Amino acid sequence: KSAGVEGTVVVRYVVSEAGEVKDVQAVRGPTELVAVCLAAVRLWRFMPAIKDGQPVAVQRLATFPFRIRT
Repeated sequence: KSAGVEGTVVVRYVVSEAGEVKDVQAVRGPTELVAVCLAAVRLWRFMPAIKDGQPVAVQRLATFPFRIRT
């Protein structure tokens, strides 16, 4: 906020068959905000997706909008 940086960070990641987050990558966004978003996504855990009764890995996107309000 003090630096006045705004923007939206988009992060691509894979949820593994075990529900763990893997292959976390920033797709776009202000450089100053990317590291904190990647760190946050790496902490997430999920119930795995199920296909035909079996857990499967899926690719997902997360969007983090940063707006300064005065």
